[in-house]
Amino acid sequence: MNVAEGVVLIALVATLGLLFLRLSRKYKTMFSDAHILEIWSKMLQTKAEALESLTQPTSASASLSRWPTDAKFTTAADMAFMYTIDQQQDQYVHHISMSYRRGVLAWGAARFMTALLGEILTVDVGTARIWQGAGTIYHVEFDLDATQQEQFATRSIVVPDSAMLPEIRRRVLDRRLELTPTGPPALG
Repeated sequence: MNVAEGVVLIALVATLGLLFLRLSRKYKTMFSDAHILEIWSKMLQTKAEALESLTQPTSASASLSRWPTDAKFTTAADMAFMYTIDQQQDQYVHHISMSYRRGVLAWGAARFMTALLGEILTVDVGTARIWQGAGTIYHVEFDLDATQQEQFATRSIVVPDSAMLPEIRRRVLDRRLELTPTGPPALG
């Protein structure tokens, strides 16, 4: 090996090392207890906002586009979430979009977050439609009938204490393995 090859090899190893450190910090923060609790508490308010949007009269421009009001938040770890609920006759379509504002959100991370959202909202995300949209924005959609919607609306979200997180994390990690992308819903 000559000197030039040695320099290239050292640069490659250094670059890979820096990339690994950067990704490990990103995901360490994303999956931390503090971040999980932040998502949980912010989803409490976001669920209320999404439910409130169902009771608000629609403006003329909103009724023309049939686009529901959205509730959204961004976490300290730069995860962005948007939650809408759209009533379509006797069905309520819940749609959550999520992305990582500083770059790529990997499918594994999206599955974890989807399973976590199911745990927070106490819904079965195993039957949800899950797909990757533009860029690395992931979408999760689930439908509730009128009875399920009423139960969902009255069910409160309780933010767990940190002692409960190991058990919650175990359930989320198990549940994420069952999630598979379905592709976007058919437009009709």
